[in-house]
Amino acid sequence: MKEDKHLDTLSAEERNALAICGITKDAQLRKIPLSSILTDVSMAAENFPAEMAALPEQRIEEIYQLCNQEEVIDSEEKRPVLSDRIDDIAQRRIPTLVLARRGSSKKSRSSSTSRTSKELHNKSHCIHCARPIRIYFSAWFTLLFYLDLVAWIVLPLLFLLELLPVVSAKLIIAALVAGLLPFFFVARGARCSVCNINIFILRSFSESQYAHKLPLLNRNISTALHIILFLWYRCPGCGTPQHILRRSRRR
Repeated sequence: MKEDKHLDTLSAEERNALAICGITKDAQLRKIPLSSILTDVSMAAENFPAEMAALPEQRIEEIYQLCNQEEVIDSEEKRPVLSDRIDDIAQRRIPTLVLARRGSSKKSRSSSTSRTSKELHNKSHCIHCARPIRIYFSAWFTLLFYLDLVAWIVLPLLFLLELLPVVSAKLIIAALVAGLLPFFFVARGARCSVCNINIFILRSFSESQYAHKLPLLNRNISTALHIILFLWYRCPGCGTPQHILRRSRRR
């Protein structure tokens, strides 16, 4: 039997979506349970929504059933003719696909996928950060950046109220500008090891549901505080947990 007989008949978009889940051959598709495939596809859709849109749940079930049907047909064609047909049928174990009610099955898969996704984004599944030193110092520079922005508003008010000693205005402006520079020259280059997004980006974007968010604080300050206090963080873009200090041999 040709190894990639069925996958070759799929469209390029469907083959690409399966490849993202690590499935490139018919044999791989037959060995993996359908529930595991649905879970992997659901998790891949969080990071690659455009590519995985070509592979809805109904289409996955259809491909899986057709692929397993071809395996049964090819096995029938290659099976040697034996004299005792009854004993051969009794000994041979034909795989069967049992389908539950659609409502309960969908609910079960949804809860299983949600639970698995939540577990994969906790600290126990951290990967090693590719740029730990830069990201750690970028967290401090991010806090300095926001404190500096507050100082631009507070210091002029304090001088107007004559609550501070007389200091050269040029010196104060130079100090405030210097406090902004580390963020733009260092923190702006702190990128995720997985999706390569700027971790402390100033503009709005589609955030991960697992991004750090503390009450009354924005995304950048919450992520910076989490890095400084706990030495690990979740990327605000893809949600991948990453360790700042960790042995490189661990995966």
